[in-house]
Amino acid sequence: MKKKVVLIANSLWNINNYRSNLIHALKNAGYDVAIFAPRDRAQGNPASDFFHIPVSPTSMNPIGEILLVVRLLKLLYRKKPDIVLNFTIKPVIYGTISARILGIPVVNNITGLGAMFLKGAASRSIGFLLYNIVMRITTVAFFQNPDDFRLFERLGLLRRTKADLLPGSGVDLMRFSPCTEKPQKNAGSIFLFVGRLLREKGIEDYIDAARCVKARCNHIQFHAIGPFGSTSNEPAIRSKIMQATEDGTIKYLGKAEDVRPHISKADCVVLPSFYREGTPRSLLEAASMGKPIITTDMPGCREVVEEGKNGYLCKVRDSQNLAGKMIQFMELPTRERLQMGRYSRHRMEKQFDERIVIKKYQYAIKDILKGTRSQ
Repeated sequence: MKKKVVLIANSLWNINNYRSNLIHALKNAGYDVAIFAPRDRAQGNPASDFFHIPVSPTSMNPIGEILLVVRLLKLLYRKKPDIVLNFTIKPVIYGTISARILGIPVVNNITGLGAMFLKGAASRSIGFLLYNIVMRITTVAFFQNPDDFRLFERLGLLRRTKADLLPGSGVDLMRFSPCTEKPQKNAGSIFLFVGRLLREKGIEDYIDAARCVKARCNHIQFHAIGPFGSTSNEPAIRSKIMQATEDGTIKYLGKAEDVRPHISKADCVVLPSFYREGTPRSLLEAASMGKPIITTDMPGCREVVEEGKNGYLCKVRDSQNLAGKMIQFMELPTRERLQMGRYSRHRMEKQFDERIVIKKYQYAIKDILKGTRSQ
């Protein structure tokens, strides 16, 4: 009989875009795979058994959280998986508790610490209390950057958990490959922001920096793609983006299902995030396509950039410093820009290949199942 694996995430889009190759690899290895995630009609159903769960990434309504745990318990009891793989904060917390109540081993992916750790001491304390509970009953924990790994280690949260470090979620090097187009002569530089349009992702800093740069070099273009986030400050963010679009500061290109055409046209991809990222997938995809990167000196972000070799690190929440890094990039000769892009691709091939992530998951699952058989 096939061994059963369940993946739990806070978004079907997340599964379809970030975990599809992992799912294919598990199926090819003979596992029966099911997915628990919120239903997203725009995404369609994945090529696996799919079950809706009521995850709201931002809501902290106690009734909603209890209903989520009840739903998870019912689904896990019905499916009876041999192992559960959790992704993102709420599935890690509630998926782990639900699975362990039923005696199911768990592999957790700590995809960054999220906005919870930007909201003050009380929110951080609650977050670490929950993680302290979860890590005591986690079978294997994967971290996407060394800063989070060291933080959990320093706080004593890994004493009962086998932990390892992943190169983010990895990147599909075949799908995200360098563009063969030659740079156009006399064309202005194009900077591109790719990500959710959240304050924490740095979209406001990107707009403010763009204004500074355009005051000096009006021919430079600033593009942005991504969906608006469902947060309390979403109306203010939307208003600022619309105003910046109307006055010509940036060009908002909407939400893109396929970011590759936009990345291929850009000279440099920018993400001034102060969100506690795992490792931003947008940066991995851009670097894999041979693009230089400008991002903040933050956990997860800094791992993608080797200063001066494939991009620059800017100060957190400092649009003036970000503008300076953009101008520094613009003043580079074309030859050096292309060299930066080649080095980005080299880093991805050497350190961030998605196959590294998939192999670590396969080894972890085999070890866990071998251990359960011998008990």
